[in-house]
Amino acid sequence: MALIDCGQSYTITSDNFSVPNTPASYDLLQISTGSTVPVFISRILLNANATAAAIQRITALRRSTASTGGSSLTPNPLSAGSSAASCTVLLLPTTTTGTAGAQIDNQQWNEFAPYQFDLTPRGVLIPAASWYSLFVPANPAAAFNASITIEMVEIK
Repeated sequence: MALIDCGQSYTITSDNFSVPNTPASYDLLQISTGSTVPVFISRILLNANATAAAIQRITALRRSTASTGGSSLTPNPLSAGSSAASCTVLLLPTTTTGTAGAQIDNQQWNEFAPYQFDLTPRGVLIPAASWYSLFVPANPAAAFNASITIEMVEIK
């Protein structure tokens, strides 16, 4: 992981989840930081099992309000005996997207290759009491299954 001795490291994974082609736009993923605990996200890797070549736009945002909906994921501590993460993680599809804030990354993702948001070793800071989202601004042409891995450090 990126930041040594500044917090607790976690991974978040989900395997073979369904990515829908509706609604018109949604958050693929949202990380809500704890009220007093910021997060450094160092790496996100998203793989699709698309069967046809497709280009999908993905935008990483710091939202100013939370999105709603989605399924909960549990961050896994990398060190045995570490405490549970303070943040909460939602996996798509969000039913309502929050207010867009600062754009962190914007990519045209070819679904035959992994989407990577890799800022190791420095990471990107998501302040306490805020939201990080992977936003899909236009729905995919066809639904597909995907897997995701996120590496992060909570500053505790």
